[in-house]
Amino acid sequence: MKVSRLIVLGGCHVNGYPVGQRNSFVSLLASQLGVPETECVVIPQVVVKRLSTALDKVGNLSDQDLVILQLGSFETLAPLVFGRVHDSASVNQITGVSALESRAGWFLRLLIPLVRLTGNILLFVIRELMNRPAFSTQVFGRQISDPVISRALSHAGVVVVIGALPTRVWVRNIYRRRANGVLARFAEREKFVFVDYFKITDGAPISAITVDPIHLNKNGHKILGEEIFSLCVNDF
Repeated sequence: MKVSRLIVLGGCHVNGYPVGQRNSFVSLLASQLGVPETECVVIPQVVVKRLSTALDKVGNLSDQDLVILQLGSFETLAPLVFGRVHDSASVNQITGVSALESRAGWFLRLLIPLVRLTGNILLFVIRELMNRPAFSTQVFGRQISDPVISRALSHAGVVVVIGALPTRVWVRNIYRRRANGVLARFAEREKFVFVDYFKITDGAPISAITVDPIHLNKNGHKILGEEIFSLCVNDF
């Protein structure tokens, strides 16, 4: 397939936050495919319920468009600590807490993760017992199965669905894996290509592919970009 335009919609990972756009999997993939920067359309901070709106901004798709959806991270609302969820404010909070931990004494460096772990365990158990998890696979599934989305994407040459990306927060990974299953079923039903990031990084320490609790580092982006490029070369 000749790729004339690369269209990427998703969370903050698509623009390389915080490692920079140049180090993002999108830039790496575009370089390998020979797609000029002017033909790369990147729309970050896209959640599933707003995907149809984002696709409207892209315009009509053609059979030479490679569309990549990275939708299993930003909107999987796993708790951070004591009910905080992943939003723009929480990203800043994580950065601030990480900076605090780096300057703190040994006692605080031990205490902060312990408090976070205890809070997440309690919150996770309470929500699961109440059948009110922080992330609802049913809601996520309904949103991504919107016929408007399917119709818009049907005109693209190839659509790649990136599975949920792992994090250093164990409870968040439980929700991410649930989202991963929804995304895999969505890709199979629509005949899209599915990239299971949990699978391709199996065995790798999460600290080796993430720069902070929730974002990929340069190596994490490189692995993702190379996997998608390999699929482009070998499968279509």
